[in-house]
Amino acid sequence: MIIVLFIFVLIFGQQIFAVLAEKDLNDKCNTVGISKKRVIKKRRIEMAILLLIMIFIQKQYQKYFVVVLIAVYKQPYLLLNSKLNNLKKSLGLQFSIWLRMMEVLLSYHTVPQAIQASIASAPDLMVKPLQILSEELQYDPLNRDIYLGFMKSYGELNIERSMHHLYRYAVMGSDDATIQLSNMIEDNAKVLIKTREKLFEEKLNFYSWFGLIPMLLVSMCFLGLMFMVLTNLMKGGWNL
Repeated sequence: MIIVLFIFVLIFGQQIFAVLAEKDLNDKCNTVGISKKRVIKKRRIEMAILLLIMIFIQKQYQKYFVVVLIAVYKQPYLLLNSKLNNLKKSLGLQFSIWLRMMEVLLSYHTVPQAIQASIASAPDLMVKPLQILSEELQYDPLNRDIYLGFMKSYGELNIERSMHHLYRYAVMGSDDATIQLSNMIEDNAKVLIKTREKLFEEKLNFYSWFGLIPMLLVSMCFLGLMFMVLTNLMKGGWNL
């Protein structure tokens, strides 16, 4: 049975794992910048190798090896989620910085012009999405879906809400829209400050562990000296 599965995976694995792939695998691969075909190919090779190993395992232990198969199969997806979460953390900081830039640029430009002008100084994660957004707005500058579709694959509510305000500002340009946009930028500025403080605290907590190293070394030296003293006392007896 296992030999049949091995041959089946070896020949039709690419098609099988493409069908069994998680529903959001393609979107997450595109967001992170990893080829979906590469993930599926990796799964196919790993499953084929594990099934080959499984052939030589005793039958009573093969059922436990299934857990290993499942864990290895899900590993690329879990790593993808981990990378996506790290990108989201970076994006939260970078998007707030970009909004600050937009606040200045909107004083002299329309929304599409400000977006175009911001690309040159935009944070790394946002350069390519902004280029796509700018190109789309050149053909249809008042399309609501273009604004709300900006970086939608990240699933960040803050970005969607901010782009909605930018759309209202682009369409209406009224005092109400301007006030709402300014309030939104101020809220993001507060988030930016909190994010920076959190990053600073995380780094401070990480480096604070290095302060324990001297204490640990002193403790080890003390224990070493005590061991030497006790060893010498035991060799010579308890009489000094």
